[in-house]
Amino acid sequence: IFRKLIRDNMPEIMKAQGASPETRILDDVEYKKFLRLKLVEEAGETNAVKTREEMVKELGDVWEVADAIMQNEGISLEEVRVLKQKRREERGGFEKRIFLIRG
Repeated sequence: IFRKLIRDNMPEIMKAQGASPETRILDDVEYKKFLRLKLVEEAGETNAVKTREEMVKELGDVWEVADAIMQNEGISLEEVRVLKQKRREERGGFEKRIFLIRG
């Protein structure tokens, strides 16, 4: 039992591989919840990658979920870019590789 949000074409892909997936359509509240859980799942998968190619694939998955969240929430990519730049200017990026031991 999976009980998770999957990509739109996965049921057909699974059927073509001989599986018999049981699915249902999420309501708006469930969809929002499971999109957020999917983002955490996909981001967590980046910890296991060993190659650049795998990282590109996993980051693509993260981006796909983030894009779905933005669409569902009515957030534009430009809005995210502007806020990202503002936060970078205020707090910096991660180029210096600073690791906080104690605050």
